[in-house]
Amino acid sequence: MKKYITVMIFLLGILSAQEMRIGFGGGFNIPMGDLSDAAGFGFKFGGDFGYKFIPQLGILGLIDYNIFTEKTISVPVYDTVIEVKSSFNNFSLGGMLTVYPPLQNPNLSIYFGGGLGFNMQTAKASSGGVSVSDSETDLGLVLGGGFIIKNNFELSFLYNHIFWDNGSGQYLSFGFKYLLKL
Repeated sequence: MKKYITVMIFLLGILSAQEMRIGFGGGFNIPMGDLSDAAGFGFKFGGDFGYKFIPQLGILGLIDYNIFTEKTISVPVYDTVIEVKSSFNNFSLGGMLTVYPPLQNPNLSIYFGGGLGFNMQTAKASSGGVSVSDSETDLGLVLGGGFIIKNNFELSFLYNHIFWDNGSGQYLSFGFKYLLKL
């Protein structure tokens, strides 16, 4: 009986959503840690789906394609130095639990949150006419927040941490989105 009551309360919460929205936009990325050794400044574009259960709590589904600029690395090999060009691209799909502090204003509101996602990435390296590439999918952590301006525009900032088999990659992401209320 308790399970049925729990399910009914959950369904009523979904049906009485405070707000739903979709957003589309772009931005830029700054690689950090191990990723900064192999990739330069990056750009992103994508979208999201937001859903508030109550005015102070919601979820945010994220989908982004991140393109990092090529970087040239000097690698010492015995008595010579080899120039290696490397690049990194990432398609991320994730979700965040979002909290909206009660200090809301109709023209400006803020949110912050965290969550998990999957990162499908491709890394390429080339030197002397030889190139190699590798693709893999890894779990990632997303932390961040944003400012919603006049319910139509969003400025967001995210810290992305990708858990690789041998180490990790991090990047800061700054974005601008146009929001549509559903």
